[in-house]
Amino acid sequence: MLYRKLSLCCLEITGPIILQTYRVIADYNKSSKYQLDLKEGEQVDIVEKSTNGWWFCQCESRRGWVPASYLEPLEGPDETEEQEPNYAGELFVTTKAYTAEQDDELTLQEGETIEVIHKLLEGWWVIRQGEQTGHYPSMYLRKSGESRATDTEREFDQRAAPPPRRSTIRNAKSIHNRGRQRISQDTYRRNSRRYLHQRGQREAYRTPANQHQKMYSVQESQANNGHYPSMYLRKSGESRATDTEREFDQRAAPPPRRKEHSISHPHSSCKTELAICLVENDNQNGSTPSLSDQTKALPSVPPRPSKEVILERCTEHTRKKVSIRYSV
Repeated sequence: MLYRKLSLCCLEITGPIILQTYRVIADYNKSSKYQLDLKEGEQVDIVEKSTNGWWFCQCESRRGWVPASYLEPLEGPDETEEQEPNYAGELFVTTKAYTAEQDDELTLQEGETIEVIHKLLEGWWVIRQGEQTGHYPSMYLRKSGESRATDTEREFDQRAAPPPRRSTIRNAKSIHNRGRQRISQDTYRRNSRRYLHQRGQREAYRTPANQHQKMYSVQESQANNGHYPSMYLRKSGESRATDTEREFDQRAAPPPRRKEHSISHPHSSCKTELAICLVENDNQNGSTPSLSDQTKALPSVPPRPSKEVILERCTEHTRKKVSIRYSV
């Protein structure tokens, strides 16, 4: 019985949790009882990293929330966990109004829809509204289509203000020789506009195709004996391929169809082609020939030669065969 209890206790034992250690770059005075007072040079263990820029840390026997902007990794100045910019953007909605205090921030009202293009760990995300880009506190943003979670509301109640930005910290001292790599707002704006331009071109390429499909009516299809441009067709269940879009870009309209003529027999090309040429020439001159004029334009058929004429023009061998046939 005692052995069984010891076995159950051993099963419940888990491995040690390894926490990341960061260094404080400047003194920080807490603004609520949920936060920690920090001194420059102290080392703290990170228990939780929140996306709003407030991290729950442990410093010796003390625990509380501290701004991520006051902390730096021991291995280097850059954060390895920080994501790359995504200029395609994610739709978010502002949950609270904010007035910009820095030149690279945006002023927005509550309920506005924006696009997040870079999620920074310090809690100030780079957003886009139209062609404007700038920083905005992530704790005032909610993903479009999602309701605010209960834990998010509780965290917001504990921290009524966004964390301070790294650029506003005075007397910051780092142990690293080089500073943290930062993307300038001009770079964000330039890359964002370039992406929007490319996206607008892709949407513009698709729009003419839809317009041409609507313009090419049923009457036009019937006038062409039921034919329809293949460039306006796509196999059911398949998305439009890139090469198809590229071909459409090169040909904004369907190619002209080959002009068809009604020919009774392929071997009667001499008379028919001559008549077609005459008719086309008259059409180019602006006149439409009548049926009698088209008939007169055809060459006359010579009369069938008589038997005597045929015998005179044929070879000696043919004459002998004809004479033998008639003699029999």
